[in-house]
Amino acid sequence: MFTMEQNVYNERLDGWLRQRLEGHFAVIKESEVLGTEPSFDSAMRMGIRKTRSREFFVQRIQPVGTIEWMSHIAANE
Repeated sequence: MFTMEQNVYNERLDGWLRQRLEGHFAVIKESEVLGTEPSFDSAMRMGIRKTRSREFFVQRIQPVGTIEWMSHIAANE
């Protein structure tokens, strides 16, 4: 699941780090980068707004090898 999005993230990671976006969150749907946001909550809002669904990929921009765990449970609206 989200293999395409993970590949896009990996391809763009060095560029984002050069732009000093470490700590921001990348929002990706299939092969399209929807944008980056400074917080997880704003990244989730962007993803929902731009896709009109809850099926998109959000990952913190950070150097390879950094381990972090995050969980999000979406409420039915």
